[in-house]
Order: sequence, then structure tokens, then C-alpha cells
Amino acid sequence: MDQFYSFIKEEDEDGSIFYLFVTRYNFVYAVYFKVDEYSDYVENFPLLLQKGFAFGFRKNSLNDSQYKRSEDAQVFTTMYHIIKDFFKANGNETVLLYHCDSADGRQFFRSKLFDKWQRQVEETNFERHAINVSIADKDFYLGFITLTDNPSINQLREEFEAFSYFIIQPKNE
Repeated sequence: MDQFYSFIKEEDEDGSIFYLFVTRYNFVYAVYFKVDEYSDYVENFPLLLQKGFAFGFRKNSLNDSQYKRSEDAQVFTTMYHIIKDFFKANGNETVLLYHCDSADGRQFFRSKLFDKWQRQVEETNFERHAINVSIADKDFYLGFITLTDNPSINQLREEFEAFSYFIIQPKNE
């Protein structure tokens, strides 16, 4: 996991952090850590959200690239280094929450991408907890990433289960 793309780090006016990098195939990735995504729910889920950030990424093409679906191992390696950098800056109680986008029905495949990436870094100090929530014949894939030395990791898992159903339910009523 030595080769990765160089990246820049920026902070938004609300305190959210964005990392940007460009691939050899002219794709721009924005990796984000949003601080205010779940701020309305901190009282209900304090362990999970006091140091919790919504984590995600977007991919855009700089041009109409012919490499729309090319495999590029450096993308994962770069994201891995970005996550390490973010944890280093924010401490071992930091929690990254992700929710695989379901707008296009490809949430299962996005979840599998996280599974694949996790297998690539079996021996790290990251802990990933993923669940599948099924509501009204639709599956939602959510998870969190934290450091293995997070002192509240067991309680985080329990709180995350309740949070996952809570956060999905209003969208399907």
C-alpha cells in the first residue's frame, strides 16, 4: 500500500473537512468528513455522534474519460491514507459514519466495495462495523469506522444499531 495519489485538505465554513485528489485517469475524488450531518441527533446518540462525522466520497470526471469503470488500486490506497490522516488529527474517539447511497439502487454494490477494501487492510488499527437494515422490501447499508483503541467501541456498536434504524425509518414512512 505504498503508492497513493497526493491529496489536499480543506476545511469548510461549518468545520467539515474535505480531501481532494486527482487520479491518472482524470477523475477527481472528494472525500468528505461532515461535522453537522447528524448534529440534530447528538442528544439521542451521544457516544456515536459527539465525535461522529458523516464520511463519504464523490467521483467526478475532469473530462469525458474513456475509463469510466477502470480499476485503480491507488484510489483505495489514497482513501486509506486520508482516513489515517483524519484520525491522526481528530483522535481515537472519532467515529466515521457512512450510509451507502440508495438513490440508484446500487447500495448493495457500494457495500461490497467497503467489504473489499476492508479485506485489503485486515491488519490495521481500524474497526469497521456494518449492518443491513431492511424496511419495506428495500435494503439500506450503513456502517461506521473507528480506531480499535476507541475506549467505547462496544457501546458504539450497540448505539449504532439503534441509530441505524432511527435514521432510516423517517425516510420510509
